[in-house]
Amino acid sequence: MKVLVLLMVAVVLATVVAWCAAPAGAWWYHHQTKFTEEIAWLENMRAILPMGGGLDATLTQRRRDQVERELRGGRIDRAVSEMRALRRHMRRPGVPRDQQVMELGLETYTRASDRVRQHGRLSAAADWLDTLFVFAIRDPSEDIRTAASAAFLEGLDLRVQDKKSCAALARWEWAEKGLGGSVPDVSLAVKEELEQRCARERKGR
Repeated sequence: MKVLVLLMVAVVLATVVAWCAAPAGAWWYHHQTKFTEEIAWLENMRAILPMGGGLDATLTQRRRDQVERELRGGRIDRAVSEMRALRRHMRRPGVPRDQQVMELGLETYTRASDRVRQHGRLSAAADWLDTLFVFAIRDPSEDIRTAASAAFLEGLDLRVQDKKSCAALARWEWAEKGLGGSVPDVSLAVKEELEQRCARERKGR
């Protein structure tokens, strides 16, 4: 019995020490501006600590900061990669929705689209706007959903400009299938116009 009590005390003490080490280690990395190492430290501590999900709010903030740093530095590819990691984190059970994450996602994917559009790659730019659409269209915020629909509509227009009206129509049908209905805030007249353009495109081949 005494051995069992001592073992329980040892486990409790080890847990307390680990919980003290988690923020202390993160603080050290942060003040050394080793932000990638800080996130890795927090992820490792989350995995081994009892109730490690208590670190989720800190991880949300740190991963969000990482995306922002890459964007401010003009490193769009790295910002997209960090955003992908942030989205995986946000899908963890118990991690709450974060308005700043949603706004940051809109900015990240818009800038990714703008960058390839500057090089004349209109369909690739539309692909990034489709990514934005998937990311945001089911968000509880009406403003975020409206932004998602606007991005989707812009992506359709880019495909039309790229002389790929049938591809634009296919994306419309893809969106309807995914949503199980019409695309919010986008008139069905757009679909009708795409059908007409696609028909002319096919005749011209």
